[in-house]
Amino acid sequence: MQLPNLPSVPPEHRAEGDFFVHYEDIAQDGTLKVGGMLAGIGLVSIGKLWMKTESSRSLRAQGIVPILTRLTMQSTGGPLSVRNKVSADGVYQIGHTRDASGNVSRILLNGHTELYGPAARTHPPQPANAGERLHVGRAFAEHVFTRPFGKLSDRKVLELPTSEGTFVPPDQLPSRSPLDTLAVTPTRWLDDALKLDPLPITFGLTHTDSNQHVNSLVYPQLFEDAALRRLFDHGKSTKALLADTLDVAFRKPCFAGERMFVWLRAFEWDGALGAAAYLGPEGCPPERAHTLCSLRFRV
Repeated sequence: MQLPNLPSVPPEHRAEGDFFVHYEDIAQDGTLKVGGMLAGIGLVSIGKLWMKTESSRSLRAQGIVPILTRLTMQSTGGPLSVRNKVSADGVYQIGHTRDASGNVSRILLNGHTELYGPAARTHPPQPANAGERLHVGRAFAEHVFTRPFGKLSDRKVLELPTSEGTFVPPDQLPSRSPLDTLAVTPTRWLDDALKLDPLPITFGLTHTDSNQHVNSLVYPQLFEDAALRRLFDHGKSTKALLADTLDVAFRKPCFAGERMFVWLRAFEWDGALGAAAYLGPEGCPPERAHTLCSLRFRV
């Protein structure tokens, strides 16, 4: 669950911006929840930077868009107030990955952001360090270029078209298998294997977005909820549990009307609690999972 470091990029690939969080993005102790961090990437690293480029506009006109495939977030400080903006220092990278044979396997767009905010509480009393600029979170998002609405045979993109032909972005970026998300090495496993969560998940339109499938931020909450249930069953108090590090790999989307299940394995890690988990249809093995996750609750 290690977040990639903020990479060194050209000045035109870096920007700063502010955004308001939603009321539900701040926990009762003032911590910015991991689910509230993606806006820093969406509005700054991708929205303010990549989406403003001529390349982005040209590719979108040809039906080629970057689809989220991995999301890693970490909460680092607080407290924050919902009445104050969060500042994001964001960058983006574009590059490619190669398979074991050395062939180009994917074209990636990565977004990184460091998040800051003034110490404050939504309701009094205010903290002793009120107004101090705090580092409150980090987030990384990996996207793969694809033609999501094209024919199945045309969806994979291994070159980016331009007015002068096609090209492969020269930077080779690190990549990993979605199954690696489950390969955590905790201090102690609380479950002897990945076990089915008894509560099935039924998706409706409320879970979807304009991309015509379940929104990516629905899954982290589902995994955290399942982890809380499992830890409660292990006799652990959940009163002060809040996920502060979360790593999600997206293999394929879910859709309204589908019923899915979660398998998870709880653990202890350096005094903290957490879980490795995946989501899929009934009887699904990990390698066929739609989404995989590892998360750790703060100490």
